[in-house]
Amino acid sequence: MATKLSVRQAFAFALVTIYFLIAMTGFSQLSVLWLLVPVVPLHLIFWQNILQGRLTLPRNCPLVGYLRYFFESIRPELRQYFFKTDTDGKPFSRRQRSIV
Repeated sequence: MATKLSVRQAFAFALVTIYFLIAMTGFSQLSVLWLLVPVVPLHLIFWQNILQGRLTLPRNCPLVGYLRYFFESIRPELRQYFFKTDTDGKPFSRRQRSIV
């Protein structure tokens, strides 16, 4: 019977698997250890997201959470050319929706 992994569990499993593969190939080829340079920061960001308690989106779905916050940070530039203002909108404006 297959168990369904959450995004957090799947990401943790992937990181452990990558560490294992890098360690096994690192014994024969030391240049493979350079692969740890991008993996270790990802692992640290993963644990930072897991241990923080105030934001649920980065904790449960890290990639989606960071994409959301990235697009919110460039929202004024996008709104300048493509979207309406915060006060426009039917039936509720963005300001009214953010209250909920």
